[in-house]
Amino acid sequence: MKEIPDLTKKHRELAKLSLENRQLDQALYHFEAAFERQPDYELAQSLVSLLIEQGDMKEATYYLKLFDAQFKKEAIGFSLYLKLLIAEQNYLRMDCLWETQSEEIKEATRSIYQTARDYYLTFSKEFILKKQAAITKISDLEPMEQMLRSKEVKYLPKEFFLDTMQSLLKKEDLAPLVRSDWFNRLVELQSTEVVEVCDLEGDVQKCLPVEFKTLSGVLQSSALLNGIKESLQANHPSYYQPIVQLVTLHIGLNYPFTALFDKEITSWVSAYLDLFEIERIQMSSMNESGLSLRKLKIKEFEGKFRQM
Repeated sequence: MKEIPDLTKKHRELAKLSLENRQLDQALYHFEAAFERQPDYELAQSLVSLLIEQGDMKEATYYLKLFDAQFKKEAIGFSLYLKLLIAEQNYLRMDCLWETQSEEIKEATRSIYQTARDYYLTFSKEFILKKQAAITKISDLEPMEQMLRSKEVKYLPKEFFLDTMQSLLKKEDLAPLVRSDWFNRLVELQSTEVVEVCDLEGDVQKCLPVEFKTLSGVLQSSALLNGIKESLQANHPSYYQPIVQLVTLHIGLNYPFTALFDKEITSWVSAYLDLFEIERIQMSSMNESGLSLRKLKIKEFEGKFRQM
């Protein structure tokens, strides 16, 4: 039987030739054909660059996510990452990633980053202020609506986000998942400003976000987090990251008594998962009695956390 030839190399060559001749659709076809046969970071980088040029941000994001870590580790890849975030107007994520980069990558991509920030802060100031005002009032909404609205923080650059969080994180009515997600952004921004945060027991505590980077690394071996991961892996693997953020914040606010969280693992896991499910209730389908029931359940969990 005649062996089928490997066409990957041929597709790569034709893709580059088509790109040189500005035959973009043809280049895309050959890059995708090569990637389908032999996916690697170099091809993903070419695809992301070409798709951004063609304005197809959804497809560009798809290929970028397949090699997410590599795109963050070198200058060309990170410049493409920035361009995608700019196209999505996700300026908070852009600032978060920028803070974690090496000085070498920052220097190589500074012009893209600074141009985007200057443009946005100069021409979109009114838009930013409106978003900031809306987010500041988010604690007045029901939890499900809070989670939907919380995604709008992406429009806030670093300075506006830091300013908004100072008053919001200490509010007891802020949904725990929203609070932990936003606090995690402060950690990513390596914020050295002390913030007041309301914990799961309803108490307000002061903490330093930059210190949680180290704590997150230490907690990777936590029996509690491993127990949560095992519980979620079978049915809800996508829930793992938000719960990790929630647990990391809760444990961090109780430092140095973190060893207590690795006792009675089953009870802790059950409590966190129950709270997580409550946060995911579709509020729009609930009546007033349902909302009151939810608030009672939250109070039950606060008491449960206090007892443990």
